[in-house]
Amino acid sequence: MITFIETEFLKLKRSKIFFITILGALFVPFMLSMGIAYQLWQSPDYIFYFKDGFEVMKQFLFMLLGVEVFAIVSAYLFGREYSERTLKSILTTPISKIKYLCGKFLMFFIWTILLVLISYFGLILFGEVIGIKGLTFGIFSETITSYLYNGVLLFLTMTPFAFFAIWIKSLVPSMIAGGVVTVGNMMIYGRDLTPLFPWTGSFVLANGELSQYAYSEATTFGIILAVFIIGFVLSYIYLYKTDTPL
Repeated sequence: MITFIETEFLKLKRSKIFFITILGALFVPFMLSMGIAYQLWQSPDYIFYFKDGFEVMKQFLFMLLGVEVFAIVSAYLFGREYSERTLKSILTTPISKIKYLCGKFLMFFIWTILLVLISYFGLILFGEVIGIKGLTFGIFSETITSYLYNGVLLFLTMTPFAFFAIWIKSLVPSMIAGGVVTVGNMMIYGRDLTPLFPWTGSFVLANGELSQYAYSEATTFGIILAVFIIGFVLSYIYLYKTDTPL
């Protein structure tokens, strides 16, 4: 499995998609920092704290832009072998389809968590440059834990996008689905059904907002886990029962 992951990273060296996703991960902290910098320029006595910045960025990252970027990552990882016609060569090596699928999802997990960390440390970097205050060890440990938890839960909801990429073998459907989910997040967040929609449910569960709604943590986490299992199982069934293209 380690060799498989190393191979996936070697493939990324020949592709621009990894660099593009890094730019996408840095877009939110950069734009947020520019907005804060403008406020500081307009009001020199104004003080903005890192804790507030992390809270503002969290919603944009995990319910808006992050969903679209992670959908693109899943489409690229799982659809690339079809578009480049390399799947048959991979499966002729001593690797089963289940190990291949698990390796892809592990790579997807590593990639998504890496993008979360890039966004997080990007805000620290930009914030230090423009003069955001209040970064203590306590704030750092609390917020980075929250970001990683958000990233893990969001990853669990992304397996259906991987299935779309395997099934349709194109980036476009996953990108459209990511856009639909993003709009759905904007429309549903703050309403009674928020904990039942997997992508908003993961956000309120990770950030301790579930007490505002009439649903338990077990219900919301059960929905998220069900989405993960369904997407994974559908991906495996399709991969197992479909002939590998030449």
